[in-house]
Amino acid sequence: MPSTGMFIAMFVTTFMVQLANMSIQPIITVYVKLLAPNSAHIVLVSGLVVAASGLASVVAAPILGKVSDRLGPRRVLVFTLILSGILFVPQAYVTNPWQLMMC
Repeated sequence: MPSTGMFIAMFVTTFMVQLANMSIQPIITVYVKLLAPNSAHIVLVSGLVVAASGLASVVAAPILGKVSDRLGPRRVLVFTLILSGILFVPQAYVTNPWQLMMC
């Protein structure tokens, strides 16, 4: 292990991301119902919204792993944290569940 500090930073970051993802799961159905009150498939759409983050992780993990091998984990971690913060902003302005799934 090259650096204990880097390991701790990655552990804390992973913990925070998982906490953010898991904390919304109980209320995502209510939020989707607010976005689409007349939809007949609220549970299905809510599941798709939650699954979208998992799919994004599956797609991004090998790409970020390769980039991390070339540029170093610190740079990748800082860049992805900043990019994540920027990409979370549009979620505040969604008007339907499909937009939420894409954010």
